[in-house]
Amino acid sequence: MTTESNDSVRYLRWKDDQSSGYLSLSTKCISYAKIGKTATLKCLVQTVDRWDAGIVTKNSTTYALKRIVNEKLQIAKRLSVSEEYSLIIKNVSRSDFQIYRCTGYKDSKLETYDIVLNERIDPSNIRILEETEPHRVIGVVGQNMSITCTVTSGEPKETLKIKDDKGREITKGGPGSVKLQLKPDHNDDGRNFTCLVISCDEQVLSYTVQLHLRCKYFTVGKKICFIVDKPNITIQAYPFNTIMEGNPLELRCNDQEGSNNVISGYKWEHNGTHLQHSLKVMQLNVTTRKNNGNFTCTAENKAGETRDTIEINILYAPTIENYSVSFFKNNSNLFVKCTVSGNPTYFTYGVWIHFSDVDAPIRHLNGSENGRLAISSLTGSGKAYENGGVYVCYVSNGIRSTDGSLWQTGKIHVTIKESPVFTRQSKSEQVGYIDNTSSLSVDVMSSSKIMSTTWYKERSEVLKTEQLTMTRKSLIIKAQFHNKMVYTKGYRCDLVIDQTKPEDFHNYTVTVQNQYGFSSFTIQLRYAGPPRMPQITSLERTPYAILVKWEPGFDGGHRTTYEIEYQKVTEIKWDRIHIKENNLNKFLIADPNTDYLVRMKALNKMGHSSFTKEHTVFTEEYTNHHMGSKKSIAIFVMLLFLCIMAVAFGLRYTIKNRRCFGRYKDRVTPLQRNEETSVIPGQYDEIDSMYYNPINNTISSQNQRNNAELGIHQLSNRTDNFENDDTNSSSYQSITTCTVHQVKSSQENYSARSLTDESYLLPCRMSNLSDNSETNIKSIQRYETLNFSDIKENMYTTYNVSDT
Repeated sequence: MTTESNDSVRYLRWKDDQSSGYLSLSTKCISYAKIGKTATLKCLVQTVDRWDAGIVTKNSTTYALKRIVNEKLQIAKRLSVSEEYSLIIKNVSRSDFQIYRCTGYKDSKLETYDIVLNERIDPSNIRILEETEPHRVIGVVGQNMSITCTVTSGEPKETLKIKDDKGREITKGGPGSVKLQLKPDHNDDGRNFTCLVISCDEQVLSYTVQLHLRCKYFTVGKKICFIVDKPNITIQAYPFNTIMEGNPLELRCNDQEGSNNVISGYKWEHNGTHLQHSLKVMQLNVTTRKNNGNFTCTAENKAGETRDTIEINILYAPTIENYSVSFFKNNSNLFVKCTVSGNPTYFTYGVWIHFSDVDAPIRHLNGSENGRLAISSLTGSGKAYENGGVYVCYVSNGIRSTDGSLWQTGKIHVTIKESPVFTRQSKSEQVGYIDNTSSLSVDVMSSSKIMSTTWYKERSEVLKTEQLTMTRKSLIIKAQFHNKMVYTKGYRCDLVIDQTKPEDFHNYTVTVQNQYGFSSFTIQLRYAGPPRMPQITSLERTPYAILVKWEPGFDGGHRTTYEIEYQKVTEIKWDRIHIKENNLNKFLIADPNTDYLVRMKALNKMGHSSFTKEHTVFTEEYTNHHMGSKKSIAIFVMLLFLCIMAVAFGLRYTIKNRRCFGRYKDRVTPLQRNEETSVIPGQYDEIDSMYYNPINNTISSQNQRNNAELGIHQLSNRTDNFENDDTNSSSYQSITTCTVHQVKSSQENYSARSLTDESYLLPCRMSNLSDNSETNIKSIQRYETLNFSDIKENMYTTYNVSDT
């Protein structure tokens, strides 16, 4: 009998006790197991009292009593007894191949059975003796033939079977071989025969061959075979089976050897799908990537049908999947993947381009060689929203598209899920107009639909009235993405105040909410007035120029222009440049090897800001990090000498012009020149950022300082004439200095002073001031220059500064 358990064994061959020879036992059997597998030894008694091993040796060992394993055995962990009292041996080794004995009761009678455990070896080397080529057997219609299947036998002995292509068993044999005898007719042509090898009730080997028949003819008499050979066809592709997409392709189903009868029909398939085409030749005028794959032609005649298959390879440019992906704001693993298909599949990835959602370019990025872009590693100091937008990847496989492009593109839309973001275009200080319409406006970006917009005035919600209206509309706005201002989709929220009153000038807060949260922005509504002082951010020095860069302050609600004044530290005059354009940087022409002082202010039609503090731009020698200490000492000595020469020249100049000095000595004192004599319009106090209008105080102060004696009482009209400033003033004008009221000693440093501190300067043309004197005061003032030797050095120096 045979038995099977898991993978284990599992073949049992029972013998009567007469065949045992050397054993006086009732029954003996053989079981098989593979090394490393599990063996299950089944005893034929109903209840097993004990299992012993090593029978027929002097050292037999008890393995188990009833179902309890002997724990003293080294292999005890590999042993167990089942509920049916079968002995189970796990992970079988060669030492386990021996005789086992079970003792127990069967029908109330004590019986003993011996089981021999042998190693199981599967059969191998299956083959068909009549095979002429792999899986092919040739026969002749009407003639006897055989199909013989052989194997190298294993243990236990195997059984061999031959079945047809319908799964019917035709013959059975073994061990070692089985032979099928047949006399084929034309119906057997193309028939499949499979040889199966069975060991321990398990199929372990199989091999299939196909029968191909030939027809037999006689030269005398009638043909004894009325069948013809099947067509022997081959598909040929013209010009080649590998072509570029869009080119024509012709497939021909040719009968290579010819057939005795005319082929009655053709059938075509593409990748297993039947095509509506029944001709010998298939013409594809314009190939596409869908034509890739296998084409099969089936030709049929009276003998039957045969087929052939050809693989067509259409080369085409990459096609990139466009898709959208979303990430939360705090996600630290932002990446996108360029998903590509093409033929061939060897792709080269180019530079990625990051666009806004309205296709405004932001930055160029380098991805990995497999088309992956790690956005998180490229964020830098940017905010989360700046990673949103459209990422375009460029891919090539060397094949041009139908429009001739070598590089193909794909778009990935990235959305950052977060609460609304207010852009930098939203100003925290905005301008209102008394008895007129004032408008507060903010630009906001949102990754989802905005759910609500609420305005507050000093923490009290603003409700819609005839005077107050709130609007929100979607439009294209400007926002900063990775240090670049670009256009993007957004919203503009407005609060319009009709007939603005003084009590309307307060702080307003707008709160915008979307599905991910809410954000707030506070705006201070101010009266229209003069601009605030700009902030000089850097000064860059070249041998012949100074580049000034600055950040604007509050513009006071009007168009703002700027004035830059600069002065050689060795001179007592300021040069002035008026900048009409809304630029934030300006080049100044400078003499080489010369130190300068630079300051600036902002202007609009309401007035002007105060000057920034004076910044010193040193000549190249002072910033050359490779200058030796000896050279520094030499320059210091030279500067000291220049200072002494300047003092001497100044004293001489003062004596020469003593008449002019005597004429005005009783009119002006140094303290009276401590600030500009003109009436300054309302402006911002840059210290405490409070808005005020000092016109009355200024006029009073000027009266006390004898403005009438200086002949500049017309300056109170300066504000009214401010709009004509650009036409009345030139880029460079000068007022010749008449006298020097005060000269420092040679020991003092020649640091520059602002116009409000130049108490020692007296214009010669004061007595002749007319109604146009304002123009002269507002024009760029150039004073007489003290000439000194130049110190030459070629360097480029940058000063990062901030106004205090």
